[in-house]
Amino acid sequence: PQADPAVLLSGCEIDYPPFCIVHPDGRADGFSVELMQKAVAQMGYEVSFATGTWAHVRGLLERGEIQALPLVGRTPEREELYDFSVPYLTMYGAIVVREDNKDINNLADLRGRNVAVMQGDNAEEFLRRSDRGINIIAEPSFVDAFKKLSQGGCDAVVIQRLVALRLLEETGLKKLRVINKPIMEFRQDFCFAVKKGDSKTLALLNEGLALMMADGTYRQLHAKWFASLEIPSFRRIIVGGDANYPPYDFLDENGNATGLVVEITRAAARAAGLDIDIRLGHWPDVRADLEVGRIDAIMGMLYSPERDLKFDFSPSHTICEYVIAYRKGSSFSPGGFADLSGKGV
Repeated sequence: PQADPAVLLSGCEIDYPPFCIVHPDGRADGFSVELMQKAVAQMGYEVSFATGTWAHVRGLLERGEIQALPLVGRTPEREELYDFSVPYLTMYGAIVVREDNKDINNLADLRGRNVAVMQGDNAEEFLRRSDRGINIIAEPSFVDAFKKLSQGGCDAVVIQRLVALRLLEETGLKKLRVINKPIMEFRQDFCFAVKKGDSKTLALLNEGLALMMADGTYRQLHAKWFASLEIPSFRRIIVGGDANYPPYDFLDENGNATGLVVEITRAAARAAGLDIDIRLGHWPDVRADLEVGRIDAIMGMLYSPERDLKFDFSPSHTICEYVIAYRKGSSFSPGGFADLSGKGV
């Protein structure tokens, strides 16, 4: 019988979506959680997650009660405590203020202000690294920080932008807004982390990550967890396609876009609340438009390793199989791809 897979012990913090999420039933989820699950699966392992606040789960790792964390921003302060995998994502911080605030537009405007962060988060470490004249208020979670901001208990919150967008959506706090200008000094390289000196676990995680990057798993997870937060919902999205590729995308007798992938695209846009403009044309022109940014996406591009070097792909929505077409009555009757060798195709 096949041996049971080894289990890696990890931890998942609460209230850090879409990276780390803990459901009401205690189940760990999120981009970083699923990334670690897939990475260790590549190496024949499973992973079990303890859950709690960031302070709790980082304490578990520091005491050696777990082996790794799926989401740790690499900072100078943490180098003595952990060893880090290769970074799998780089993001920048942002400032959240009340909707009616007109005085805070950048990091310099926080001088003399009360600014809330999550206790022990790399946002707190970043603000304490230099004396910017900011009164820092450390809260148990970013949800608590947002509630304090909403109630007038502080002037702003410094947080990672995508986390802010997801938490504002989940908490329903309508009177807060994210300043649309990232804190470029606050760069965050997100990694897996292990206890200092645990080279065996670190090597396992790095190899699993490398395999995921190579086989497309990472890209699929990124699309799953971040697409809805990154798409430009504030404007119409231009989606291109082939005007003559039935039954997938083509123009009908009235010149209207139709076909299987056209309808899939429209259904996806409705589900996400997006305003799209579908434009079909000559395939080489459509592809060129995407390359130079005249359109935002192509709805039905077949994946290939060569195209993967130029474009980012969503998870597949349609599987196509190719056939060999040849003249009726021809003496040439190919039985497979190898029979095309030396032929004009």
